Amino acid sequence: PFWFGVYTTVVNSAGEIVDFKTIRINKSNLNRLLASSENEIIGKGLFELIPEAKEMLFPPLLSVYLTGQSAQMELSHIPGKENIPMLEVHASRWSQG
Repeated sequence: PFWFGVYTTVVNSAGEIVDFKTIRINKSNLNRLLASSENEIIGKGLFELIPEAKEMLFPPLLSVYLTGQSAQMELSHIPGKENIPMLEVHASRWSQG
């Protein structure tokens, strides 16, 4: 299945990016996150939803945001999330924010 999500930055009080808030996802992504509706996911941080993925995904996603350069990553697994199989992640910055 094709998992799709749109995210915006979450900043702390020091102005540092600390997460990426979910603003739109498709049905396959809902199923992957074991959610029954968008209301369970929309507005929540990517790493609030999948904290186990932060170590692997945060640095490259932050780089995409800061540089505007798209990136591709392959993850064989996310520790503790056996329901999420191997992922191929394509990340692009569509706008500042």
